[in-house]
Amino acid sequence: MATNTSLYIPPYRRNAASSLLWTPSLISIPPIDEVFVESLDFFNKHLYKSSIVLRYLVHLKKIYRDDPNSEVRFTKHRINIGETSASSSLYTYTIAMREIDYRTDFRLVSNDRVKRFLDLGCAPGGFSEWIIKNNRSCTGVGFTLPPELGGFLMKFDAPGRYKYFYQDITQNAELISCRNNDDSGSGPQFDLCIAGCMFRSTEKDESNYYALPLRSRSRQFLRYFQLLAALNNLQEGGTLILVFNIKAHLCLIEIICSLSCCFERLISVKPKNVFAIRSSFYLIGINYKREKTQKSTLLERLQAALDLIQTTDTNADLQKPLLLEGSNDQILTEWAPFVLEHYQAMWEVQARAIESDLSTTMKTIDNPL
Repeated sequence: MATNTSLYIPPYRRNAASSLLWTPSLISIPPIDEVFVESLDFFNKHLYKSSIVLRYLVHLKKIYRDDPNSEVRFTKHRINIGETSASSSLYTYTIAMREIDYRTDFRLVSNDRVKRFLDLGCAPGGFSEWIIKNNRSCTGVGFTLPPELGGFLMKFDAPGRYKYFYQDITQNAELISCRNNDDSGSGPQFDLCIAGCMFRSTEKDESNYYALPLRSRSRQFLRYFQLLAALNNLQEGGTLILVFNIKAHLCLIEIICSLSCCFERLISVKPKNVFAIRSSFYLIGINYKREKTQKSTLLERLQAALDLIQTTDTNADLQKPLLLEGSNDQILTEWAPFVLEHYQAMWEVQARAIESDLSTTMKTIDNPL
């Protein structure tokens, strides 16, 4: 049955009897919060009921948010716009890219395997810097939100090999078909596309864990727009690096499911040396099936979703599947195990990181296991 919520055991745990389940170290697994469940979409209801790790993480994040010591430390580490923070972030992102490359096992983005790359959301430039330095003959182009609109400052440049532009990509539809200035304009020119644009806002998000407030349509539009730009400009056999969020919003679930048909393999990576506590990870698409993707309806569905986000008057239109076809039960039956397989390990990494941070400040340990 599609609504079956039996406990999910990820593949990497199934053959280890002594560690069949990850054992949290700070608090007991909370019971299912039925009030919280009612606030979720159909897919996240299934994930929440199926995964002990997710339930534990949601509860752990609440404790973390309520802990004043954690908030003080987290605030100090938030990336703020400015020269000092941009320089620090540059190094941090280079470390993240190094771990991404190492964790893929194939060294896909080093050892001169990259010839031309596109970096969407490139500032402060850490990813681009790492690619340039580890691929001696490659060239690249990057786009990033202007600082006056809330974007980061670029701290990296490589004249003759790399160009970057301060521009809100969503304000120029032609960037969906952007081209490296050195090429003839025929066909896709990039064997690596990095889609790392982040929605920037000074407003505090008071929404619940998964809800889509009206202003979030800008974030959703940006996700679909940069994905469409990347897929249109990526060569056959190319690599995609996409910034993802641990909060499995329905639009992200649809993206990861849709991309499974576009690439030979998808790998989820959450760097453990940096960003472990943050709610982000990286989805790497290996060996892009461009011809197959062009023949499918995915690109048309992405464009239709963009059009809907811009024209709809109700938020309810954006809280239902826009890319996946079929009833809710059919979607769960086909995709729930796949989504859990990618997300479960990412949830665990973040939970362990939060545990480690909390363990230094928690005064009371509730029902230790």
